[in-house]
Amino acid sequence: SRANYFLLIPAVAAVIASLYIKAIRWRLLFFPHHRPRLNHLFTALLVGLFANNVLPVRVGEIVRATVIGKSEGLSKTYAFSTIVTEKAIDSLMLVLLLVALMPSVPLPWWVQHSGLVLGIVGLLMLVVLVVAARTKTRLISVIDHWLAYLPVLNRFSLMTRLRMAANSLDVMRHGE
Repeated sequence: SRANYFLLIPAVAAVIASLYIKAIRWRLLFFPHHRPRLNHLFTALLVGLFANNVLPVRVGEIVRATVIGKSEGLSKTYAFSTIVTEKAIDSLMLVLLLVALMPSVPLPWWVQHSGLVLGIVGLLMLVVLVVAARTKTRLISVIDHWLAYLPVLNRFSLMTRLRMAANSLDVMRHGE
């Protein structure tokens, strides 16, 4: 019945700090093509989180890509592909944490199996992204060749979107 509201101050500060760090981390994924402003990334993150909380089907990531695309003048496809890369890396880190916990913490069998499946999927996703980044030019030319047989897809600007998405993978080739 007697709450200490003073404790909310460090809690709110910790949440803001973690979101700011997430914005910095997201900024690294735009390397080497673009350096979005941190305040724009932070705002996009907040709007995306809000959308995830009030809209169904976790559309916040799409909203986040749209907001940063508009505020920074970037392709929404490019922005969204940085989010996909971020999620692949997040999944891999989560699995590595689970593997690190397994020897010292007794986990139920379903957690171990779910972690294994998530780990395999995350690792495969990361491998696909790294291979796509390393063979970007060849991969785009092969897809372009095959899409020539499907002219109906040209009206969707599929190759332009694919090139923008592939540019976001350059961070895996160059590092920082």
